[in-house]
Amino acid sequence: MNTDLSASICIPAALLKSAPAQVRAWVLKSAGFDAIADSSTENSDLGLARLSDAQARRFLVPPMKDTTRAVIQALAELTPRCRWADLMDKLGQPIDDAGPYVHAWTGLTKRTRTVTGDPEAVLLAFPNWESVDCDTAEILMDGQTHAAFRRVLEIA
Repeated sequence: MNTDLSASICIPAALLKSAPAQVRAWVLKSAGFDAIADSSTENSDLGLARLSDAQARRFLVPPMKDTTRAVIQALAELTPRCRWADLMDKLGQPIDDAGPYVHAWTGLTKRTRTVTGDPEAVLLAFPNWESVDCDTAEILMDGQTHAAFRRVLEIA
């Protein structure tokens, strides 16, 4: 790691957030945050909520149903773009039966809208849900949000 500060560039977070998605992606990739850059730009057209660490912390404040918290924990342990089958496997459920987690999706959406103050905010997108089976269906979360949950939940 280069510790020579004369070779560093500082970009205020507010400036980076206000930059176009392609510029943010280039900066993040240049800094070595490829996964965040890729998922942030590819998901920007989906209207996914982009939570900061503070918002992710607020999101996780009780009261929260155990099933909702388990879904967030499992999603954070996976990648910003994951398969439904992988999520259900992590939750110990068959891929065709969400079981006790069936109502967690409503809780996630309500909490996302409360934390962001945006009545139309969504935490997750299911882009290919209608055209594929449960095994290959994908779930998307904004890369910045995913990284924030990982930091707040202390997932390495």
